Amino acid sequence: LQKMAEPLGYTAKTLFDHADDAAARQIIDRFLGRLTVTVANMMSLLNPQVVVLGGGVAASLGDYRDAIERARVELSEYDNRAGALGACCLAESGWQSMI
Repeated sequence: LQKMAEPLGYTAKTLFDHADDAAARQIIDRFLGRLTVTVANMMSLLNPQVVVLGGGVAASLGDYRDAIERARVELSEYDNRAGALGACCLAESGWQSMI
């Protein structure tokens, strides 16, 4: 997303703040389309109960949250800390036994 936003002078995080700009909206729609396909593929392959999206982009989704949450996908309340906290939980739970 960052690479798609840079030519417009936006960052991945600020792109969603400029969704009223037609070019920004086109990038957001393309990104969400790719995200949807990726999540759908993961759900078909792994059959999880839920998919949790975290990080700065997930925190910036704003008006797009409703569409994403309808698809058994939840947004993390931990924002950019989600990946680090998940890694800590895996380390603490003995992730080697999962391999």
